Amino acid sequence: MSEMFFSVVGASFFLGFFLACLIYERQLNGVADAMRQNQGLESEDLEVSIPTEGWKALCREASAYMNKARVAAAGARNEAIDYSRGLSSLAHDVRTPLTGAKGYLQLAMGECKPEVAQARLRAAERRIGDVENLIDQLALYVRANDPERKYEFKTVALLPVTLEVLGGYEEDLARRAWEPVIGFADEAILVEADEGALKRIIDNLVSNALRHGNGSLRLIQKSNDSTWTLEIANLIKGDARPDESGLFERFRGEGTKRLNGGLGLGLSTAKKLAEDMGWTLEANMDGEVLGFVLSGKTVENG
Repeated sequence: MSEMFFSVVGASFFLGFFLACLIYERQLNGVADAMRQNQGLESEDLEVSIPTEGWKALCREASAYMNKARVAAAGARNEAIDYSRGLSSLAHDVRTPLTGAKGYLQLAMGECKPEVAQARLRAAERRIGDVENLIDQLALYVRANDPERKYEFKTVALLPVTLEVLGGYEEDLARRAWEPVIGFADEAILVEADEGALKRIIDNLVSNALRHGNGSLRLIQKSNDSTWTLEIANLIKGDARPDESGLFERFRGEGTKRLNGGLGLGLSTAKKLAEDMGWTLEANMDGEVLGFVLSGKTVENG
């Protein structure tokens, strides 16, 4: 009798153990299949065959992981679509001035009057210059977004760098009869920066103002014990109020919506450089004045 009893108990134990292994294996395979397929299920959608706290926790974490992966994949797809459309638009923008240059060259070759031929050659040269400008913008954008880009930080005097950048636009400012208004609350203000990146940010903001603005530039610096700011602002062209939140998007606008050969990369590049250096760059409208405010942490003088 006792032998039979122990045989039944042993068989029952073995059968129970076998069934537990099957359930365990099924649960593992279920979680593995869901993660392999990356369905992005919520935690309650994963069936728990073994209702213990450990398995519940595993399913919750697996579901959270899959959901995060799904969101990341969707973001990557949207980014790829946006980038592809931007490159397509870029190709159109480059092709337009090239087509114009080709047309002027063809007209110049068939022109008998030297003065007319020269005028058409100059027009072709301007169109080629537009192409060079577009390529330069793209190259600067790519370099700013290079994940392996190295920054060389040092203490930099903000005012001399600002004046140096403005000096490069002296002819453009004179042609527009714009006299920049420069107001530095602290002319000796120092910032911790990669000097090349700082110059690029200010250059892009000034260039944007010249391209889209309709009045003299205003460069105002303020600071306190913890932060400094530099605002570059001027009147905008036309009656359309820009969407401040979209100004830093790359390839913003399409076709004729872009002004004067811009790709919408200058502001995007400036914001990326600012963020990489731990700063902020924001846009704001005050009536008809569009301003860009660059800000960072204050460095002690001396």
